[in-house]
Amino acid sequence: MLLLLMMLLLMFRFKVSASPLAKQLPALLLFCDGVEAMRRPLTDSRGRAVTWTFSQENVIREFNLNEIYAEGSSRKKRKEVKEVKKEEVKEVVKEEVKEVVKEEVKEEEGSVAETKKNK
Repeated sequence: MLLLLMMLLLMFRFKVSASPLAKQLPALLLFCDGVEAMRRPLTDSRGRAVTWTFSQENVIREFNLNEIYAEGSSRKKRKEVKEVKKEEVKEVVKEEVKEVVKEEVKEEEGSVAETKKNK
């Protein structure tokens, strides 16, 4: 049942023919930001699949997977650095808040002591 639903999704949404006579399966689709960027095998003007050899080297080369991987890993590193900076800022803010609270408590204690003296 799940396989049938997946085939229907491919047929209608991504315009891939699941017919046993068509040579569009297996199909590889690359999405960037939710938009189809590339697909293999390509289809000609008649809607027929252009022959393409599915091998690891071909997939890596055609889809520029090495570049995509490098870009993703650099994004991850930048994100980790940003998270560290955010954590450092949070710690500094927490320390400053603690100091302000301590000062306010001391001022309140001083004002309470003065009011007791005046009474």
